[in-house]
Amino acid sequence: MMPIVLRIIPVEGQWHEVPANAEALDSFTIRELAPIDLLWREAWVEAFLAENAGAVAACLGYGTPSAVFRQIADMDLAFVDAPSKTVVVLEVKNQSGDHATEAVCQLARNLERAERALHVTYPGYGIRPVACGSWSAAQVKRAQDTNAWHHLQEHSKDPTFALYSGARSIHGGEYFVLGEGTAPFNRRGKRASNESFEQLERHAREISEQLLPGLGITSYQVGGRAILRFTAGSLLRDKHLRAVHGSRPPEAVEAFFRVEASLVGSPDLFVRSFMGQRLEIFLQAKAEDCSFTALHEALAQIHRQAGRSSPEPAA
Repeated sequence: MMPIVLRIIPVEGQWHEVPANAEALDSFTIRELAPIDLLWREAWVEAFLAENAGAVAACLGYGTPSAVFRQIADMDLAFVDAPSKTVVVLEVKNQSGDHATEAVCQLARNLERAERALHVTYPGYGIRPVACGSWSAAQVKRAQDTNAWHHLQEHSKDPTFALYSGARSIHGGEYFVLGEGTAPFNRRGKRASNESFEQLERHAREISEQLLPGLGITSYQVGGRAILRFTAGSLLRDKHLRAVHGSRPPEAVEAFFRVEASLVGSPDLFVRSFMGQRLEIFLQAKAEDCSFTALHEALAQIHRQAGRSSPEPAA
């Protein structure tokens, strides 16, 4: 099957799980694109694929899915192809590191759980496991040499790899390219950034090193738009959840919510808060400012409210 190409459309405003939409392109050829490293969070890749499950299904040789599921039996994504009586399950990894063997092992560990979870609703359906990531042919070969891969071959339906890459056209547009079995490009892409984003990234690292323990900042670039992610780690999240309602939280947790209160309602920023594996705040500038001025100001505000030498909040 030919790789599928999705044009990445950054969301200009509030977003739910992933800060980009997509448009499937039929006439685009791979020769018109150069690979790049998207540097997306794994959760964003998973959500992006779920929102474009029809394109993923087409890449693997199926029609439009009759149903799409997230997080079934620890499988990141599953979709149902009724004509072939197949449930395709994907274990999704981001573009950093060699996760091919890990993905295959996770599929093998969770295969029977997935069969039990899907048996009642889809009796008689086979399960096809798919390891989805951005790996070289050598990394895929090492994963295929494991006992986990042979277990999948013996106990499931035609296991395979779905390999993706970011890409950029000569006009600067960004794309998500997905193919089955082999990588869409014969070389790995480099990160796509610019001087203004690199300055923001350095500033974010500097501020992150000065925050109270357990707090951190990460910067991302999606289709030319910058995003900051301010987090309180899982230990702080658990302390917050287990605390007696109304009691004073730990210093870092208090600082996290102080930052949130100071940024919500900003005329220059979109602010989105989540609670999952961590406490998270995502920040995106409302204006398409190439210097990312509003985000630099947000970093300064985070430092004032959550730096190690932050003053006590006013009574």
